[in-house]
Amino acid sequence: MHFHTEPVVRRPPTGPILMPITSELAAAYWAADYLVFTDDGVIKLRAGETSAALAALHRRYGVSSSAFVTAYNPQSIRREAAGNQAQQARLEADVAPRWRYLRGVGVDPRDVWSGEESLLILGITREEAIALGCKYRQNAILFADEQGNIDLCACLREEQAVLDQGRRGVPAPSAPAERPSPSADSSIGAPHD
Repeated sequence: MHFHTEPVVRRPPTGPILMPITSELAAAYWAADYLVFTDDGVIKLRAGETSAALAALHRRYGVSSSAFVTAYNPQSIRREAAGNQAQQARLEADVAPRWRYLRGVGVDPRDVWSGEESLLILGITREEAIALGCKYRQNAILFADEQGNIDLCACLREEQAVLDQGRRGVPAPSAPAERPSPSADSSIGAPHD
C-alpha cells in the first residue's frame, strides 16, 4: 500500500493553491532583512520590529501603512531568474495604478537564500497586501502600521501560527545560494506613482 507523503495543499477562497509553511521557512522569514531603497539611502526592515525610518517615510508620503511584497519564488520554491523577473514586472504593473511604491530586496543575512526583488507599497491596507501576496502565491508579506510596527503576515490565516512559531528561533535551513544584486535602475529610490 502506498501513501501520499506530500503536504496537503489548500486553496484560498478566490486564489491559487498554496503549500503549507514549514517552521524552518517561518524562521527564515523572521531572520531576513528587508531592504527598501529611498532617495536618502537604504532602510532595513525586520519582521517583529519597529522602524522609526519607516514611520518617517509614512509621514513623508502621507500614508498610514505600507507592505513589503514580492512576486519572486512563489511558495518559497526557487524559480529561474527570468520567471521571477517576469512575475515581479506583473506585480509592479498591478500595483502602479493604485499605490505609490519603492523598490526593495529581501535578503538572508547569512547568504543561505538568494535575494528577492520586492516592493514597499505605500498606503496599502493589510487586507489588500495579503490578497496581493495570495495572488502572487506568496506564503507571507510584511505589513507596517503608521508607527512603523512591522508584522509578518501569513497569506493564509491558518498559517499564522506557524509563522509565529518561527519567531521563537526555530533554526532556518541551510542550502547554498547566490545573492543577486538589486536591479540597476536609476530611479530605484524614487517612489513610483
